[in-house]
Amino acid sequence: LRKDLPIVESKFLPYRNSFQGRGLLYIQTPTMLLATTHLESFMVAKAYDGVKQREEQIVEATTFCELRLRENPQLQLAAIVGDFNWDDERPKAPNRSLLQVTKGEWKDAGKPRDY
Repeated sequence: LRKDLPIVESKFLPYRNSFQGRGLLYIQTPTMLLATTHLESFMVAKAYDGVKQREEQIVEATTFCELRLRENPQLQLAAIVGDFNWDDERPKAPNRSLLQVTKGEWKDAGKPRDY
């Protein structure tokens, strides 16, 4: 990215189902839509795992990006980055295949890591 690249729009879109104030923060340039998010986390004290919420949130985020791509033919790229909390380092994690709930050609560019 260049610092002189014009920003067409920037906004925070809260997720409809977040108990933790989560949402999608994005900027749109003439040719790119770049978004970051922190999907719902588990809460030990409330016995809340957030699995269903994460699935709904990633669908909401990808749907938003896909709509923007369709509405703006000059956009060449949409990327979502952030903390997806999908625990893919564990073989039987509930959100191991989180991107499978999305439509389209979304790809996981990350690698699991242990903490």
